[in-house]
Amino acid sequence: MSIKHIVDNRNEKSVYAEDVSISLINSVIDGMETPTEPQLIEYYLTPVLDKTGFLIGNNESIDKKILELSGYQNALERVRYIIHSFEMEFYFRVEFTDLKDPKFYIHIVQQRLEGDLGFRISSDDVVRGIERTVNTDNIIIKLIVRGRAKEVESTEVEEEAEVEEPKNNYVEAVITEAMRIRDMRLPYKWGGNGLTGFDCSGFVNWCFRTANYPGYPTAGRSYTNSMWDQGGAHAHYFNRISRAEVKRGDIVFWDTGYTYPNDANHVGIALDNEQCIHSGNPNGLIQKINSMKFIGAVRVKGG
Repeated sequence: MSIKHIVDNRNEKSVYAEDVSISLINSVIDGMETPTEPQLIEYYLTPVLDKTGFLIGNNESIDKKILELSGYQNALERVRYIIHSFEMEFYFRVEFTDLKDPKFYIHIVQQRLEGDLGFRISSDDVVRGIERTVNTDNIIIKLIVRGRAKEVESTEVEEEAEVEEPKNNYVEAVITEAMRIRDMRLPYKWGGNGLTGFDCSGFVNWCFRTANYPGYPTAGRSYTNSMWDQGGAHAHYFNRISRAEVKRGDIVFWDTGYTYPNDANHVGIALDNEQCIHSGNPNGLIQKINSMKFIGAVRVKGG
């Protein structure tokens, strides 16, 4: 493979090439046998990264742990889970050499870095899949690697959201709690569901449960897919609604591109038909609903 063109700015690298494949994003991996004694992080990551094209370029973890990895996960989710279980952070780096294949690395560090060679990854950041385009010469592939947190922050709406007059005290309680968390400037935290930090579904859960919203599930954690997918563990608590029906207090879903196409992998709360609040970095970012790929929306049946 030869690289045709590279466009690089602070938050995005676009690489045009004749052929490239990254199986890390869309591949899935079964559970792994639990070791009988504590193991270094490479023990868990090596089978996950096998045949993905990604290598460990730097590793600052010297701890050993016993992890039970029985769940069926997307490979990127598995990587995040393992690294965060070791209380480490990570970032991706691409090494470009003209006329040669790019080399992809995962760096496991105490603190994530940003710079010309690296870009941030969190659970809602995006390593976008393969976007095929056509030019006059041949079919090329554009691989975009984008830091979602930076992109979201750059599009945040500074003005107060214009909303309808309050019609539902429970909805207002949800929004009030979301705004309170926004004011706290809490960090994004993968798997977080408390006041040390939230991920996207943890943020939604906290706001609705703090508001004692009638009909919202109270048992178990409601995850993005368990709320949206037909047959999901919590789907029966919600009614799906159209984009035009979205209003204040509804729950909206997006495809941020880091799993498979048209998958609901990010969730937030509608402020009105145009704007939403969701867990980014920090928690409580406000932006246009259509600024990300809208998948659908639901409304709590009891609300």
